[in-house]
Amino acid sequence: MSNFLEIHDLKKTFPALDKPLFSNLSIKLSDSAVFTGVSGSGKSTFLQIIAGLDVCDKGSIKFFGNELCGIKQSELINLRKHEFGFIYQFHHLLNDFNVLENVMLPLKVNNINDGYAMQQAKKLLNSVGLLDRIMHYPNQLSGGEKQRVAICRALIHQPKVIFADEPTGNLDKKNSKIVMDLLLKGTQKNNIKLLLVTHDQSMLSNFKNRFEFIDGRLKKC
Repeated sequence: MSNFLEIHDLKKTFPALDKPLFSNLSIKLSDSAVFTGVSGSGKSTFLQIIAGLDVCDKGSIKFFGNELCGIKQSELINLRKHEFGFIYQFHHLLNDFNVLENVMLPLKVNNINDGYAMQQAKKLLNSVGLLDRIMHYPNQLSGGEKQRVAICRALIHQPKVIFADEPTGNLDKKNSKIVMDLLLKGTQKNNIKLLLVTHDQSMLSNFKNRFEFIDGRLKKC
């Protein structure tokens, strides 16, 4: 199986630190992976950099053979719109949009017609048990429901990769399991690669590729 992600000699430095956050960081992945580590170890910064939301000081990042570092901003925006999906610890739903509109948004941004976008959104929301909540607004949902909506929004445009940064960090144990099971099921069913950052050690068993950030380097778990 060929690698979908190849990172070589990645380095990131912050002026406030007396040493690089990470340096000479290299990794090759042919399947989904989970990254863990103590607070401040660099795992979220790492995810943001490889998703094109932050920049590194040096290094190479390739997704499916295409170099991410140094590409034009317009190309990077296009890549995030079409090939990347994102889920965060805080759901980042739009409060003025209802559940259905929030999930439809990635397709509307990509100029997909409303009829198709609505059909796909309802299908996804039904799969996570939220079809009866489609006209509700984020402030009318529980934390677990908001994250389920966020999963649907990340899946709807069928990206190649989903970046998930502590997606269960604000949830209790029961809802964490529900959300994680849905995320794993959704990505596996649609052949989407999942790159997950978490502090929850119980999540590691769901992945063949498990890494921990220690002193700026990735250690295989």
